[in-house]
Amino acid sequence: MPDINPYDNYLEQSVSTQTPGELIILLYDRALFHINMALRGIEQKKIGEAHTSIRKAEDIVIYLRGILDARYKVSGTLYECYSVILKQLTTANIQKDKEALEDAAKAMRTLRETW
Repeated sequence: MPDINPYDNYLEQSVSTQTPGELIILLYDRALFHINMALRGIEQKKIGEAHTSIRKAEDIVIYLRGILDARYKVSGTLYECYSVILKQLTTANIQKDKEALEDAAKAMRTLRETW
């Protein structure tokens, strides 16, 4: 019988009971966490860790962009915002550019606040 981790069980139940808006906020929070980890990685010259964190943030933004519902007018605007953030993350990853990461974080925080 496999060991059941109580934290994993709690996390699964917590996520499954969230509203769609709350889940979006969790995704923003997670993206911001990874952006902050990437900033720390760049500052500490841990380029591999920075790359991994940026890729995780990119994956979240790609997911957010992919779940937009085109029936709503705001989806086009959000798509453009996510595309800009994704470009900033890509630039940051290629150039290890802290300013691009900070701009992406600022945009993510602004979007998060709208929810």
